[in-house]
Amino acid sequence: MRIVIAALLLLLLPGAALADSAFDGKWKMHPDSVKVTGKANQFQVLEGMYTCSSWQPEINVKADGTDQKS
Repeated sequence: MRIVIAALLLLLLPGAALADSAFDGKWKMHPDSVKVTGKANQFQVLEGMYTCSSWQPEINVKADGTDQKS
């Protein structure tokens, strides 16, 4: 009996894997529902330095891929 159940599960699994998910389809955004407050964030990578001038205190660190003190 266990072999029959296992065989049925193995036959059904590929169909379940190919099924559409809840996230498939067209997504529509309603711009009138978006609320924007405050100033926009300003990020910049220039000459090996990462700068975020919109944060307080302002962030200036080397953009070399290593951990930096902020």
